[in-house]
Amino acid sequence: MPHSAVTGITFNGDKITLSITVPNWQVGLPIEISGHAIQGNEAVGTFYCVQPMTANGVIEVPDVAAVLPYHFQAGSQSPIMVVARATEAWVSTLEMSSGSPQGGNPTYTLSEAHWAVSWPGQTEPAEWPSQNGQVR
Repeated sequence: MPHSAVTGITFNGDKITLSITVPNWQVGLPIEISGHAIQGNEAVGTFYCVQPMTANGVIEVPDVAAVLPYHFQAGSQSPIMVVARATEAWVSTLEMSSGSPQGGNPTYTLSEAHWAVSWPGQTEPAEWPSQNGQVR
């Protein structure tokens, strides 16, 4: 299985856009991307975004800026190191099971789950897949 990776950086002035490949993610489901980009010993930028997964498996994270007074510098001989995380985030509601013992430790089971993230411009909830691959 291929690994996730930052596969490219494009400069837009002193900001950068990251191209991040994330394999094996269902198209259209929300993916939360966060991390840090560092150039040399001074330029450090933090990024966070939520986007629906694309068909080609590449997420673009635009407008990552370094913390002032430093800037990312195009053409610099200093490499840019990126630490990125791709995650799912969800809310689960659990209710006490009807078979929980009286006076003992109760058992709670899943009653509902849904995504805990959304992306800019999202107008419909993202589909939540069930354990057997069916959408609930």
